[in-house]
Formats: sequence, structure tokens, C-alpha cells
Amino acid sequence: MFLKKLFIYSLLCLGLSAADIKYGVISDNGGKPFMQDRYRVNINKSQIFFGVFDGHGSNEDGHMVAELVSSRIYRNIVKDNIYFKANKILQAIVLGFQKTNDELPDYQEIKKNGSTGSVVLIKNNRLYYGYVGDSKIVVASKNSYSESIDHKMIGNGDSFSDEYHRIKALAIKNEIDYSYFIKESRSKENFFRLTVPWSSKRLAMTRSFGDKELHPYLISEPDVHSIFINDAEFVIIASDGLWDVVSASEAINIVERENIHVHKINCKIAAVKLVKLALQRWQAHSSKADNITVMVIDLKQFHKNKVKDLISNE
Repeated sequence: MFLKKLFIYSLLCLGLSAADIKYGVISDNGGKPFMQDRYRVNINKSQIFFGVFDGHGSNEDGHMVAELVSSRIYRNIVKDNIYFKANKILQAIVLGFQKTNDELPDYQEIKKNGSTGSVVLIKNNRLYYGYVGDSKIVVASKNSYSESIDHKMIGNGDSFSDEYHRIKALAIKNEIDYSYFIKESRSKENFFRLTVPWSSKRLAMTRSFGDKELHPYLISEPDVHSIFINDAEFVIIASDGLWDVVSASEAINIVERENIHVHKINCKIAAVKLVKLALQRWQAHSSKADNITVMVIDLKQFHKNKVKDLISNE
């Protein structure tokens, strides 16, 4: 069977019952003989942490970066003193990403390879999230949703992404022709890859862990956001093996179908269906499927309990 790993968890934390938050995770190699995705879940009585990390690079070594990042990033976020200060959790996530990147060993496998990183942290009745790269986070509310914006250079004419402008501005500041760093992709129209004169590497994203050959134009500083947890019904975190072929709205519809009769999401079944759909889409495109990791987190039961003592003091 193509589903290599299947996990479903009930969480007992933050003073909640086991029914309060459920999540499901599916990882599948797709059409590749190796798996470079990693995920991480950390649970204690103070906070809940979820993360998806998609390794990339030469010689199939991207898993090394993804493994290192996934094993260290939670610690680096919550162990920083600023994490415990009022209104500083988003800053702690930024610092945790940067510290994790700084800790990566300085050898060739790390210089030539890298990983995305997308994390969700639930604490003090708020949901915090941060990311680098293109492992998208989708936060679904009752009548709307928000999705993370991939760190890529795209656009045409007078309309270009923020990352395109950031790379261009840095090159101009350094008095270097920015055309050295922005190379138009041959495979996708209006899509550009990051490169540098001192390396042959070309990367589809502009922020990640590792990929040190592309510094300082590639950075590990995440975009960060937060909302009240009661404003979110569920979260999907997935590597681009899903998002390259399934839109955020399609993914939301599939998850919501698992909520029609029982008023709670079957995270396991929702994640299975998303992976199956992605594999079908890759096959329809006659393309070798990328690694796929999908995590679905149900927050509905959390709302019903109106948990006390979780009001933020930030």
C-alpha cells in the first residue's frame, strides 16, 4: 500500500481531555525512493507544537537538514528567555528559527542542502505560526481561511512578489547586478529561481534552513502570525508534494467533508484523502510524485470546552 506511515493522536495537555484536540499525520514517499520530509509534535502542559519540514538538495541529503531542524527548533523556540515575556512569542519563533539555522554544522552537506520549516504553536488560548519556504500552513475558520505565502520569486510586468523585491534591493545595496541572482525558470512562466555567482545551485525558494551557499540572499527569518484559537476550526500543514497539485480551498473542502455528520473532524481519514488526491494528480500529470507529508489538526473540540486558565496574560 502506498501509505507508508499513518499516525493518529489524541492529546492530553493544557488541562484538556483527550477529546479536545486530535490530529492526523500521513507521510508518503510519492514517486521517490527516499523520504526527505520530517515532522515533529511536542506536547506538554504549557503548549502544543506541530511542525513539517521538507528537505531538499543534492545527493538526496536534504533529509539531514530536515532531521536536524525538526529535532532542535522546538527547544530553541521555547527555551529562549524571551518566550516567557509578555507579547513576545512571535519574536521567540523568529529567534528560534535563526538560532536553529545558526546551529547547523558548517560542512558540505549542509551548505549544499536545506529544508523548509512550518510550525504551529498553541499556547495561552492563541495559535501562533511561522514558516520559511513553501510548506504551506492553512488555517481554516468558519467562513474563511488564511494561507501562508510561499517564499518564492514570482511575477511579471510591474507585479512581483515581496521576495523578488527583497533580493533585488539587497543586490542593488551591495552594488551588484541583480540579474546574477534572479534567474527565470524554464519550466514555469513568471517564476524565478535564486542563484549566486559563486555557486551553480539554483533554488525555487528564497528562505529556508541550510542552503548556506546562497547566503546572504537566502535567509532563515520566518514570517509569523497569530490568532485566537477560537477563531480557527482546523489547520493543515503540508509539504509542497500536496500543495503543488492541490489548492488550499480544495484541501479545506476535503477536510470539511469529514465533519458533516459527527461535528468533529476525522483527521486520519482527511489526511489519507489529501495524500491520495495528491498522488492521483501527480499521476495524471505524468510526473513522478514528490514526497508528501500532510498534517491535519482539529480545533473544534477545543472551542466547546471553554477551557479555563488559558487566557493569555501577554
